[in-house]
Amino acid sequence: MSRIKKLMGQTAIYGLPTIISRVVNFMLTPLLTAVLDTGSFGVMSVLFVYIGLFLALLTWGMETSVFRFSTKYPNNERVFPTAFLFTAFLGISFFALSTLFAAPGAVWLGYPGHGEYIFYIAIIVSFDVASAVPMAKLRQLNRPLRFSMANLASILLNVSLVFFFLIYCRSRYMELGSDAGWIVNNLYNHDIGVGYVFIANIAASALRFLVVLPIAVKGGFKYDSVLLKEMLIYSTPLAVASVCFMINERADVAILKFLLPVDEADAQAGVYAAVYKLAIIMNIFIQAFRFAAEPFFFSLEKEKDSKEVYARILNYFTVFCLLIFLTVTLFINEFKLLLRNHEYWAGLHIVPILLMANLFSGIYQNLSMWYKLSGRTLFGMWFSVFGAGLTIGLNFLLIPFFGYEGSAWATLGCYFSMSVISYIIGQRNYFIPYQTLKIGFYILVAVCIYCVNLFIPKYSLAMEILTGMASLVFFVILFVRNEPDIKTIVSKYYAKLKR
Repeated sequence: MSRIKKLMGQTAIYGLPTIISRVVNFMLTPLLTAVLDTGSFGVMSVLFVYIGLFLALLTWGMETSVFRFSTKYPNNERVFPTAFLFTAFLGISFFALSTLFAAPGAVWLGYPGHGEYIFYIAIIVSFDVASAVPMAKLRQLNRPLRFSMANLASILLNVSLVFFFLIYCRSRYMELGSDAGWIVNNLYNHDIGVGYVFIANIAASALRFLVVLPIAVKGGFKYDSVLLKEMLIYSTPLAVASVCFMINERADVAILKFLLPVDEADAQAGVYAAVYKLAIIMNIFIQAFRFAAEPFFFSLEKEKDSKEVYARILNYFTVFCLLIFLTVTLFINEFKLLLRNHEYWAGLHIVPILLMANLFSGIYQNLSMWYKLSGRTLFGMWFSVFGAGLTIGLNFLLIPFFGYEGSAWATLGCYFSMSVISYIIGQRNYFIPYQTLKIGFYILVAVCIYCVNLFIPKYSLAMEILTGMASLVFFVILFVRNEPDIKTIVSKYYAKLKR
């Protein structure tokens, strides 16, 4: 149990910058929609989809490779430099090619005449790719505080610049024009518009790279071509899997833009993207958990009871995600107030679908450890290719009939299917005694609690809060009674309080 407590502590530390980043990004959404028209907001959302896709491809699975080969060859000082030099080369090459072919690239993405968009993508991706392996090294060295500080510095700079350009400078310019003062007149160009969001991200990515640069150069540049070949065999399937994962996560925004009629595409994509933000809490936890869990699982691999620990972790992970699911859905009337524009409230009915999709995404990431631990990453590639194909197919099938609701169901169908397939094949190749019936029971109970609450009359805010809190307490008690380890801890804590 002490090892699981350690994982929980590291998840909290790794989650701090993620929490701040996601919350700040969410809180910026009302401000950005106020200063950017729907077309500009759509451009921003679509370009960030492409940034995520290129970043997933160009890191080439080297983050996980650092964990794997540092464990496999603990005395080999060439593991980290080889991974870093390879990804740095990819980042520099991507930047050079993107800059060279910016104009045709903009046409290909559907933004003719906006070669600067390609430049934004290229420089952000290049800095982030170069930072990826040093950031993984911090995780591998078990330095979550330094990892968090690098991310926090980047986040604070990003937010500060967005506020400076799009809130302060823009408002001064709109109010006073050429009399706005020296700072605005010399640093702000109103025609750049949404470009300032990307300029802020460029500065933030550059800062993160500078913070982790000492880690990158500390071990020297001991490149090993033979080792790189072995690492590529391991990481290439992970790279394909990462790209497919990004397709599953974010491609629906771009697909909505291309499949829906022009006169309503931006509006529906905007509603979908804004409502998706209400699932942010679960996404925060899943990402923080993943940062902490990968190195933890690898370090635990040789322990006798490692597989039993993996199984218990999935139980706790699922329950925590279900608590988030219940908190958001039972108090949706309070959470919707975070979307200041009432037009977005039309999409609130898809929030439970998106939250459940995120739950199965997290379960799949837990289940995916079997092929990473066993070195059979080719399975991960095929699972992800299957998921990406299913996501694209379902989106193309459902969006024309159901709009953004079709995207929500496509996301849920994809992650549920990937979880089932990974579990079935994983149990045959790397058996872990997961308590699937118990996990299924927890999910069923949470869904039933949500459904029952839909039919309970809410005559006042106090009654709504009381009903929601009672439902959450019921679910927690059910969990504690069904988990012997948790029940023992709670009993000991209760006994201390009685003294």
